[in-house]
Formats: sequence, C-alpha cells, structure tokens
Amino acid sequence: MPPVVNLTKFSLVLLILSIFTNSVKSQTQSWTCDSSPIFKFNPELISGVWYEAARIPKADVPACLKVIAPPASEVSDNYTLTLDFRNNVNNKWNHEIDTVVFPWNDYTKNGTFDLVYGTGSLSVTITFKLIGTDYKNIALVCGYTKFLSSAALIKVMTRQQTISPSIMNTVQKYADQYGIGSQITWVEQSEKCNNSNILRPGLLLLLVLVYGIIKTVTKL
Repeated sequence: MPPVVNLTKFSLVLLILSIFTNSVKSQTQSWTCDSSPIFKFNPELISGVWYEAARIPKADVPACLKVIAPPASEVSDNYTLTLDFRNNVNNKWNHEIDTVVFPWNDYTKNGTFDLVYGTGSLSVTITFKLIGTDYKNIALVCGYTKFLSSAALIKVMTRQQTISPSIMNTVQKYADQYGIGSQITWVEQSEKCNNSNILRPGLLLLLVLVYGIIKTVTKL
C-alpha cells in the first residue's frame, strides 16, 4: 500500500519548491503528480472554504477561485465540492458557481479526484491529487492527464483569502532562484472578488479552463 503522507506547513513550502524545480526539468523525471504518494485526508478537518493563492503554469483564468469542501456530516455516498470563481475570459467579470460530485470511495478518500470531460474516444480525464495539507493554513494540489503525466499543474490553496506575505515571499524567492518565478500566477483574491452577485453556470468555463491548462502545460 502506498505511504500516507502528513505534511507540516513548513514542509509543504519545501515540497512546493521541489515541485517547481522538477516541473521545469522534466528530463529528470524525478517527480510526477501521477506517482506522488496518496494523502488520506480527514473530511471534517478539511471542510470549509479554501482559496486558490497560486498556480503553475502561468494562467489567468479563472479569477478569485475558492473551493468549498463539505462537512463530514454531508459526506455519504458522494463527495461534493463547490467551485466559486470569476469568469474573467475576454475581460469579463461574471460570478459563477459550479458543483462537482465524486463517488465517496477509496480513490476519493485517498485524495484523488477524476474529472471526465466528453464521451468515448473524445473524452479527457483530468486527475487532481491532494498532495498534502495541514488543514489550518495551506493545501497543495496537483493535476495531470494520463497522456501528459510527466507535466503537472499545481495549485496552492490557503484558508485565508489573502496569502501570507511570508509564504508568498519564500515561494517566489526560491522559484526565482530556479528560474521559474515567471511561471507562477498569484491568483487575485482582493475585494474585487466580492463585487458581483451574478450566478451563472460554470461547467463550460471549467471545460475551457482544463483544455487551456493542458495546452499551456505542453509548453513546459
């Protein structure tokens, strides 16, 4: 059985930095999202709001992403995540909310979530993995596709709407040293994120986002 990983806030920062390095040095193949250890998370401790603070590779869409995880009392046969974000495609600023439902099985309990788009030969599966979290401050998520498992997208999630300057500075400093600081997008989580209350369906945007990320990752 793969090892179960528990990470402190400090070691999460170090892990972010090591992933930064390996993501742009794909010839080393020393780390992939696909082969990272499982993280069997506690659904009650992880419940609540998480804000996206940073992402790699560089991408501006969507803005103001926050993910709401359900309390353990609402987890039975399914595990439902709520995605709340701003559709900023073509300079728009629409408030969109979407829900993604996963079966509550061993795969999901171990922090692995598959999103399947399309059907048959046209289907694409994006796998997201929770690499680790301290539950109180920060969580690290990576994502990949089977046909491009050596390159990963990375998301840094925080409990606070605004990332701690100390963590931000540390991540940026070491990323710059490795020559990949320009690949980080610090996601906007300002007061501007609260300016609109328009509710629109988000599935189409999510699909466009996923394909956009795949296209961007291939350039790494």
